[in-house]
Amino acid sequence: MNSRDAASAPEPSTLLPLLLVEDDRLSAAQAQRLMERAGRSVRLAEDGAEALRLLAAERFAAAFLDVELPDTDGLRLARAFRAAPPGATPSDIPLFALTGHDPQTLADAAAAAGLVRVLGKPLSAEDLAEALALLPDQTAPRLPFFDEADAEMARAFAAIFREETPRRLAELHDAARRRDAATMARLAHSLKSTTAMVSAPSATEAALRLERAAGAGRLDDCPELLAELENQLNIVQERLTALTD
Repeated sequence: MNSRDAASAPEPSTLLPLLLVEDDRLSAAQAQRLMERAGRSVRLAEDGAEALRLLAAERFAAAFLDVELPDTDGLRLARAFRAAPPGATPSDIPLFALTGHDPQTLADAAAAAGLVRVLGKPLSAEDLAEALALLPDQTAPRLPFFDEADAEMARAFAAIFREETPRRLAELHDAARRRDAATMARLAHSLKSTTAMVSAPSATEAALRLERAAGAGRLDDCPELLAELENQLNIVQERLTALTD
């Protein structure tokens, strides 16, 4: 960025905030950290209802919508916002989807729902920079973006992971007892993303196998796959305990 660009670049205080709609604490913390490192303020909503309330009451430069939310999904939420009556935020602002699946598989459906682009999870600095470049008020992202070697943030991620994992496991066991394949697939999908953030490939693979089995309705395979996932998560927990302590 040359001196003219630097002089004309908006200060963070003059930029409209970004809305991040994400129910997973670790995914939200990682994405929010990236956005703040890029010079943007962030408002967080944990479900679709809260997101629509914020969009109607406040002004945002763009919204980033998780595809899988507790009460809806990012595509339905995008359609609901595009069809909503006039609010504080214009309904034609850029909307971006966030997914732990292959972004290309959702590209057509996302475009039909009024989303600008589908971004992978965990959100990368490169994808965020490309998304921010599409905003009218963004001349150049402020660097540096999130550094994966950031020890303070690594400890924060580890602490969130340790706090959230027992709850997610309890929810998975409850869904398995109820033979609720859809909930098992959603929770396993979430764990697939969060284990990737803490560099736990064996746990990520175990979560993927459970997600696929539940998604295909292979309920008889799920107890064994859930046991393997729990074992891998326990290994990760032990490794992260040393980091947070």
